Amino acid sequence: RDFDLPPSAIKVLAPGALEETTLLVTDIESSTTLWEVLPSHVMDETLREHHACIRQVLLKHNGYESATEGDSFLLAFHCPEDALLFALECQAAVP
Repeated sequence: RDFDLPPSAIKVLAPGALEETTLLVTDIESSTTLWEVLPSHVMDETLREHHACIRQVLLKHNGYESATEGDSFLLAFHCPEDALLFALECQAAVP
């Protein structure tokens, strides 16, 4: 799988403040613990792959990256269906 997309490759317009606009927050469960017990190079690579995967799937579902901090993303979608399909595809991509 090729998850290497630069953030500049994502050219989706931010949805406006409309009734259908949907916000979604991602987070890696127990990431703080993982950083404590795994070698930093393993977590660095895992985080890079995670970010690339999120951005690739985000583009496919017309999502907008509002912010990212650590392993968490704040994303916006034009409708709840796109957000749901994004979340399902991301969850399926996790080994």
